[in-house]
Amino acid sequence: MQLKMQDPAIPKSLANPDATMIRILVLEDKTADFFILRNKLGKATEHHVLSITRVISLANARHKLKSEKFDLIIQDLSLTDSHGGASVAALRAQAPDMAIAVYTGNRDGKARREALESGAEYYLIKDEDNISALKMILQEKVIFREKRTASGKSLSLEASL
Repeated sequence: MQLKMQDPAIPKSLANPDATMIRILVLEDKTADFFILRNKLGKATEHHVLSITRVISLANARHKLKSEKFDLIIQDLSLTDSHGGASVAALRAQAPDMAIAVYTGNRDGKARREALESGAEYYLIKDEDNISALKMILQEKVIFREKRTASGKSLSLEASL
């Protein structure tokens, strides 16, 4: 599933040709949780257009990373084919320069530590109000991309795969 400018989850104020596109890969196997996250991302967005691709398994995510470019991965820790830090580590191994945010219902400090040690930069709890955190993450991704573009570095994942 991909969301583009015409999607109702994206505010009309963003439907302008100068808006920065942020490509997000979301690993979430529960449809209701995905829709909640999508709505939160829409609220966290000011001057950016989101292209959100949803997959429901680690295997699907790894396949997408081979064929598409993303600015950010947001993943649940409990997927049908992978759990905990192992899924973060697998994504980190495939996309070493990609930002990874864990979006989970697991409040356990041990799970948080494992995810962060496995390569996640952010750890967000699903039922918390984390729109401000999502806004900050999206802004960081745009700034990071602009700095890399200005320095002449390619944003292509192909070089690292």
